[in-house]
Amino acid sequence: MRPAALGDISDASVAATGDVPPKFTQLLKDIEGTEGELVRFECRVIGQPTPTIKWFRGRNQIDSSPDFQVDIDAHQIFRFKIFENS
Repeated sequence: MRPAALGDISDASVAATGDVPPKFTQLLKDIEGTEGELVRFECRVIGQPTPTIKWFRGRNQIDSSPDFQVDIDAHQIFRFKIFENS
């Protein structure tokens, strides 16, 4: 598996309406991985209401599936995990 770079994932878009506009407080980082190894991208976005993060590869939105997991924790850290070489 070649290294997963930010250019491969493309970007994460942010949309929110409310009192506090969204702000990235932890940016995405380039990640290297090998085939069969879990690769995890993380970013932190604050805002009120909680921002919605959408992950893209090129122009295609990535949703949770057996190969990909998208989630958020209580600290507003958004994660995108790649389980297989996709």
